[in-house]
Amino acid sequence: MRRFASVLFVLLLCSIQIWPSEPSSDKAVFDNVIAYASAHQLNGKPTDIVLTAIGQYFLGAPYVEKSLDHDVVEKLTTNLTGFDCTTFVESSLALARCISGSKTSYSDFESELRQIRYRGGILDSYTSRLHYFSEWILDNCAKQILEDVTKECNGKLTVYKLNFMSTHPQYYPQLKSRPDYVDSIKAVEQKIGSCKFYELPKFDIEKNETKIHSGDIIAITTDIKGLDISHVGIAILGKNNRIYLLHASSSDRKVKISETPLAIYMSKHPHDTGIIVLRSQSKR
Repeated sequence: MRRFASVLFVLLLCSIQIWPSEPSSDKAVFDNVIAYASAHQLNGKPTDIVLTAIGQYFLGAPYVEKSLDHDVVEKLTTNLTGFDCTTFVESSLALARCISGSKTSYSDFESELRQIRYRGGILDSYTSRLHYFSEWILDNCAKQILEDVTKECNGKLTVYKLNFMSTHPQYYPQLKSRPDYVDSIKAVEQKIGSCKFYELPKFDIEKNETKIHSGDIIAITTDIKGLDISHVGIAILGKNNRIYLLHASSSDRKVKISETPLAIYMSKHPHDTGIIVLRSQSKR
């Protein structure tokens, strides 16, 4: 019953989505989101319901690549006018946690975003950012922001052997300019390699998708050597009670909902191996 009620609630919100075509600033977007949440009585709702609604608010927002890597000195970047796949999930989650907890100031949003994006919630340097999404998962589960429910979705045990960042520093401006950071990244890679994860293979998604909830965060795993996760988004219940992916698409250059259910979407991407399913924990 809650699953059906959540879908109906989200469909009602989607019918009156109000993403501005030319937002003037992050603060203006933030104020619009808070007004939207208030108008649709989202304050105090469970985080997963709010996350689904806020993710849909951003439908049509432009895709912006590598928006966190423009500055040599690490700082909290709060771009709400465009997203890559990770910043879309982070920003939507931070906003949802604010609204679910009835905290509506811009500084509240910044605090939530910092907590989500950085190891232990502490912004220290470039290396304090949770670059590998597998570590992002570990850290945000430890902070009780999320719960990894992949095992309950019939996920299989796996490990990730990571080395992409440390062996390709030329692709990362901060690593290229600060070679001393590479050793710190290597240490992170080794730490993640000692951890076990559960992963739901992509060809098992359809028969297990009733275990995935609208508002769950979906991390798509990859077989690309040295990497763990290639794409992230938000699960959303759609046509025929199937799970679709709400995400910032690099190919379509905007935030959108996948045209096909997640299981079919995944089958068309040969390097995708499966998913990790993460459930938001409502603020205490």
